Amino acid sequence: MIGIIGAMKVEVEGLKKELKDLKVTTISGIEFNQGFLNGTPVVIAVCGIGKVFAAICAQTMILKFGVDKIINTGVAGSLSPDLEVGDMVVATAVCQHDMDTSGLGDPVGMVSGLNQIFFETDKALQELALESARDKDFKCVTGVIATGDQFMKDTVKGEFIAATFKAVAVEM
Repeated sequence: MIGIIGAMKVEVEGLKKELKDLKVTTISGIEFNQGFLNGTPVVIAVCGIGKVFAAICAQTMILKFGVDKIINTGVAGSLSPDLEVGDMVVATAVCQHDMDTSGLGDPVGMVSGLNQIFFETDKALQELALESARDKDFKCVTGVIATGDQFMKDTVKGEFIAATFKAVAVEM
């Protein structure tokens, strides 16, 4: 089963309307909408803003609904001059731009314990997303998407994230 997470209602509302055989379950205040999307079993949820909410939602999807793939969908800010509002970015990897244990000698972004900065995304899901974009004639690029618990409004910070992580987009 595939889990689809959006931080805000607007990011998944259209998908939820397309669900067949809908079953709604509320766990820890999160509404999980389970059903079939174009014949594929899915569970869709609005997790709330921030990495902690996303992690709680993802863990619940895995433990309670048995999802084996998770898609995070929603709005992101461009870090590339080639992107415009409405363009699509498919992540090849993700990173946490606000993870910083550099005071301990780690590079910025390093997730201690896992000792990784970048987490590659599922190649089969990447290809499905790219194929979908081509079918709908969307402009689509691939690249690193950086996440953090900050609403980005600072151009200097955005330039730092783009340079440090080679990210094409930043999301919350």
